[in-house]
Amino acid sequence: LVTSQHIVTIESEFRNAAHVEIHASEKDVRRYLEGRIERESRLVRHVKADPGLKETIINTIVEKAKGMFLLVQLHLDSLASKLTRNAVRNALKTLPDKLDDTYHEAMQRIESQNEDERHLAEQVLSWISCAMRPLASIELQHALAVKPGDSKLDPGDLPDEELLTSLCAGLVVIDRESTIIRLVHYTTQEYFKRIRGNRFPNAQTDIATICLTYLSFNVFERGCCTSDEALDSRLQEYPLLKYAAEQWGVHTRGDPQKTTKELAVAFLENNSKLVCFYQIMTAPEYRDNGYSWCSSEGLTGLQVAASFGLEVVQLLVERGADVNARGESYGTALQVASAYGHD
Repeated sequence: LVTSQHIVTIESEFRNAAHVEIHASEKDVRRYLEGRIERESRLVRHVKADPGLKETIINTIVEKAKGMFLLVQLHLDSLASKLTRNAVRNALKTLPDKLDDTYHEAMQRIESQNEDERHLAEQVLSWISCAMRPLASIELQHALAVKPGDSKLDPGDLPDEELLTSLCAGLVVIDRESTIIRLVHYTTQEYFKRIRGNRFPNAQTDIATICLTYLSFNVFERGCCTSDEALDSRLQEYPLLKYAAEQWGVHTRGDPQKTTKELAVAFLENNSKLVCFYQIMTAPEYRDNGYSWCSSEGLTGLQVAASFGLEVVQLLVERGADVNARGESYGTALQVASAYGHD
């Protein structure tokens, strides 16, 4: 027995097998809607003033959702934001019955918020849909707190965790066990894969800039941490540091290099910050005693840029970087580029 969502690669493996569609029962959907309505303060007031509205909401959503719980949730999220009973009734008349239309309607609700709320919601969605791996909510909070040109983190700029989800019209959730912040459903991820190029055209440049700014904080002038405890403390105080170290070069490739090259050069020419970066990059996932040990002898910014396949290597050479410098275990920049599959 195998259970799965509708994913083409999985379905193709079982195309000759018998299958059964699983939908939420109408009874379960009604029970969920009744409970949700009682927890939404605006809807509570609306149905108290107009008792027949509650049944209308439930019947309409049951009909539109056709057993898909995600649609049930998103439709009620939409209705819960309405300010008047007539606004609720009008929204019920136009509830979409397809996921993409529902996501489009959710994006319209995000765009209708005030400028600060809309901007934060778009940043959240941009980071989640374009990040190279799932992010913990605290990582995203730090990413959103950083502004280009910052030399340190100001805790007063950290957005409340609650805002990361409440401003995104039901499209974003936080897994309380893992603390991962993610899109509400795999179909939501597929939707943003299709639209993110147009919706967030500067996402890669923005993320690369934030990662490089974070890695360039003045505090990292101290270089390597000299003990496991010190490195633990650094990673706890700066939770975005590991993501920034691992992924800044990936986000920088291509068009973002035109905008980030000066920031990248300043980072790559700062040996202390480079050593801090290298310690984070080489720290093992499993933290046995001595995991913080770091050998960065001979490490150069040119080698780091070459490992990511960045065009900034040419600028570093023009500024005097030694193309023949050899690291203890990574060779020259050319050897590093070759080892990582870059021309």
